[in-house]
Amino acid sequence: EVKEKKEKKSRKGKSKDRTRKRKKNRDKTIHDAYVSSAFSTYLHLSVALLLIKLIWEELFCPF
Repeated sequence: EVKEKKEKKSRKGKSKDRTRKRKKNRDKTIHDAYVSSAFSTYLHLSVALLLIKLIWEELFCPF
């Protein structure tokens, strides 16, 4: 009886660690997706601002 209880305990601990690892990986994936989307948004905004600046200079500051 005592041996069976011990086995169950160790098995329970193993599964707990496994779920924790899976959750960590999922959080990392979400974080990576957020970072990449934020970076692409920043890139698009900076390019758009650059184009607007160039067009603005062409229209209102003819050399």
